[in-house]
Amino acid sequence: MKLVGRSSSKSGNRAQTKKSIINDYELSEAPFDDTGTSDLHDITSDSWDSSDFLDVTQNTVDISELPEIKQFLEQQQPVLTRSTAPKPVVKKETAPATPKPPAPKKVKPPSMPQITAYPDVELSAAQKAAIQRVINKKAPKPEEAPKSEEAHKPEEPQQSAVPTGNTGKIPQQVPQQVQKVAPVKRKANKKRRADIHAHSDRQLKKRGPPVKIFLIVFLIALVLAGGGLYGWYYWWTEHATFEYELHPIVILSGQSVEAYDFITSCEEMDRVAATFQNPDFKPQNGLQHVPLTLSLGLRSVEDSVTLHVMTTKDREFHEYKEPGNDLRAIDFITNLDAAAGVPFVVDFVVPPLKPEEYEVGEHTLYLVLNDAPFEVLYIVADTIPPTARAVSKHIIAGDTVVPTDFVEDVYDHSGIRSIEFVSEPNLLSESDQIVEIEITDNNGISAIFRGELIITLNMEDPVIEGTETIISGIGVDIDESKYLDGVTAFDDMERPLEVIVDSSGVDISTAGVYSVFYTATDATGLSTVIEEKVHIINVDFDDLYARVDDALERIRRDIRKDEITQLDMVRGIHAWVIRHLYLPDSDTVEKPEVVYEAAYRAIIDRRRHYIYYSSLSEIMLTRAGIPNLRIDRIPDAATQYRWNLVNPDEAGWHHYDATPLPHRVSIGAEAAYFKNSRAIEITRRYESFDGTKNFWTFDVALYPEIVT
Repeated sequence: MKLVGRSSSKSGNRAQTKKSIINDYELSEAPFDDTGTSDLHDITSDSWDSSDFLDVTQNTVDISELPEIKQFLEQQQPVLTRSTAPKPVVKKETAPATPKPPAPKKVKPPSMPQITAYPDVELSAAQKAAIQRVINKKAPKPEEAPKSEEAHKPEEPQQSAVPTGNTGKIPQQVPQQVQKVAPVKRKANKKRRADIHAHSDRQLKKRGPPVKIFLIVFLIALVLAGGGLYGWYYWWTEHATFEYELHPIVILSGQSVEAYDFITSCEEMDRVAATFQNPDFKPQNGLQHVPLTLSLGLRSVEDSVTLHVMTTKDREFHEYKEPGNDLRAIDFITNLDAAAGVPFVVDFVVPPLKPEEYEVGEHTLYLVLNDAPFEVLYIVADTIPPTARAVSKHIIAGDTVVPTDFVEDVYDHSGIRSIEFVSEPNLLSESDQIVEIEITDNNGISAIFRGELIITLNMEDPVIEGTETIISGIGVDIDESKYLDGVTAFDDMERPLEVIVDSSGVDISTAGVYSVFYTATDATGLSTVIEEKVHIINVDFDDLYARVDDALERIRRDIRKDEITQLDMVRGIHAWVIRHLYLPDSDTVEKPEVVYEAAYRAIIDRRRHYIYYSSLSEIMLTRAGIPNLRIDRIPDAATQYRWNLVNPDEAGWHHYDATPLPHRVSIGAEAAYFKNSRAIEITRRYESFDGTKNFWTFDVALYPEIVT
């Protein structure tokens, strides 16, 4: 059985609450409360009334087994039951069964405190005494109890209902007499309620205002006092003046700035707010006054501060290699007057080089102004052209000239790349001319200088030297290099000239004598032409060289020395030629015109003739590697004669003659190597012998100097 009550939240409606206590109570079946406890501290108070009873929480306590409670409930049951006739209770005897889980039940939040009986809760003695006092105070007087026939009947023992399963309910056990009680009149109920209300009023007058009201009033007063103090403090902190400090700012052009950046210090930096008075404010180059509004809570102040926007150079020029002052970071600020009196810091991120140490080109300098980075393009250019002194040049027609012939003292701080002609001069011009020279330095800067060219024309024909008769066998090809071997040409200024050979008339397939022409032309157009002979002979050169080499080998064996000198070979060749040519000369023997042909015949025919002696000696001396020349008698002599010149071991040129002389004028073996003085002596002796003149007389101008 559950006793359910509903409390009113309004303390001012206490009378209405008292009147509705009995009407709102009813006996009903309800599920057990899960808390299983009851708060009885208010019940123990002597000043208990219906309002205290209504403040009891929903916690429950088992009071159904107390005799006092049972008696009170039996006495009050006709009054508290709203129905006029008891509800019949059908008692069913059922065997214990397995309890089923209770179906979920919607439990409305109780509007009044509940007291629920729990059979497993034991009450202390103090709790039981408190409940007894409550029952004694609230129990109706005997004369006011309803008089019914069943009220004084002896109580019948009630059987305890055993719960079947954990259903959360106690089966209702209605006494037999309750079902037989007749309906109670409403007048009795009204009187009962009136008595309860009157009792509550007496208790309130007796007790006076409850303690809770004083506590509530005290708390309200405390809150109001604290609120007043806080309001006063808030008003003071939000309306009193506050201290702050502003400072001017130096920034770069294009750099943004916030109003808060101007504040150096303030009482509450984390709460202060700074705004520009002009919402569209933007930094302008130069000096600028900035109006600000500072706010701290409800306090605000207007002030102004200066903003200094600095402009910088975007590029700087310097002459290459020109010495200059060291670079300073402040020199790259263009409006220093905008920050007059305001300190700021500008410096290089990386220290720069000296101006003259930079190469030509663009170099980026990295700087900072108050920790704001900026860059400057440092351009090193070369604008100074090279310097030089122009001079005149005197040449002979045909001479070659170079650009440096016309300039002197050339200089440029970056170095010289090139010196060139603007246009090539005419070296064959008969008049003087101006020559333009362009000098360019290493950086591409150039300058023009003008010099004078003076030309002298050639007056003499060129000279061709080194041509000689060429001997070749039938069918042997003669190329141009063989024609030009040892041939040179010069003009009258002894400048070398090119020699051109014309050998178109030579037929190498047929034996004979042919002409070849050598031509040299100087710069002025003067030319010289020389004719030489080419002999195509029927000679087996391989056989000739084989025979000569074999003879030289026999000569070396006959010398019998470990170290054979060239002079030893000269004397050995001279002796071998004289021994080899022993047959008498014949008038029918055709005199050969070439050396190789004569030498070949000398080896094969072995006949004596001065041409054979000199030709064979020339071939053998040449094959032995000994310097030699053929020498002819002067053309004015009555007869022709030929002998040789030798220079063994670089001892000087000496006469060599292998042709045997008459006994009275012969000098024997001395003829292999003798001086020019000996040749003059023998020439005079030969003339006195048979009247032959000019025997060893020759043209001194055609031959090298001979040892005297």
